[in-house]
Amino acid sequence: MDMWFLDDARQRLASRDQMGPLCAAGGIRIDESRLSRFETSLEDLCRRFGFPDAEEFKWSPGRELWMHDNLIGDERTGFFLAVSECAGDNDVIGVLVCEDTDYGTLTNTRLHEMDVVRLLLERIHGHTAATDQSLVVADRPGGGGVRANDQFISGCLDTLRTGTTALRQLDRICMVLTCSSHLNRCLQFADVFTSCLTAYIGGENRWSPPVALVLRRIVRESLGRVGGCGIKIHPDYRYANLYHWLFGDEYLVKGNVGTPLPLLTRPYATDAHTYRP
Repeated sequence: MDMWFLDDARQRLASRDQMGPLCAAGGIRIDESRLSRFETSLEDLCRRFGFPDAEEFKWSPGRELWMHDNLIGDERTGFFLAVSECAGDNDVIGVLVCEDTDYGTLTNTRLHEMDVVRLLLERIHGHTAATDQSLVVADRPGGGGVRANDQFISGCLDTLRTGTTALRQLDRICMVLTCSSHLNRCLQFADVFTSCLTAYIGGENRWSPPVALVLRRIVRESLGRVGGCGIKIHPDYRYANLYHWLFGDEYLVKGNVGTPLPLLTRPYATDAHTYRP
């Protein structure tokens, strides 16, 4: 069975030219046979970097967390690089869906927060072998209590039953559960994966690029590219060239047709920072 751990992220002040606020959901997949080893490896890294027992790590830690004041600058980056390399050593695969909230959603929902989750579940279904099943564990929604948690699970289960605009049903996902991230190292790494890549897509250029370069190695690929499968940036017509500049894709693949990147008539034709073609 595939185990998937999900988290969400927001980039309210994207610094990339002409990009609006971003909403994202990301997930990491690990085979159940490697789960215990991966959790133990993450725990060992936390001890090596001085974390107190059971102390949580996050990409952007709040003041209440130990690493806010005690693991900073290059040492924090070194930790993130180490956990990202650990993920690669354990055959972890990551998927991210990121939307510009100035634009409409792709599924039948008005909320971008639910839209990115539905699109992520589509990709989890697509990555799961027809003869296998995936179990999804998501970070418990913060600040909303039991009601927000139940609404999130209800929305996910409804998506599994009724499908999306692209798929009639997502029957390769057997269940969606939630857990508080401070109890689970895999969820904490899912936060690093999701938040770092969202910051990177949004144009943060100090802390995210070196970690994103390592995370790129675990992003799901298909037909030699990550755009649209491992990384989805919506709307595609506006951001397709970012797959090339940020993640190294040589082609934009739609169906079975590959078009060379960058697309000279689309935004960001010359680099990742200049919007006009």
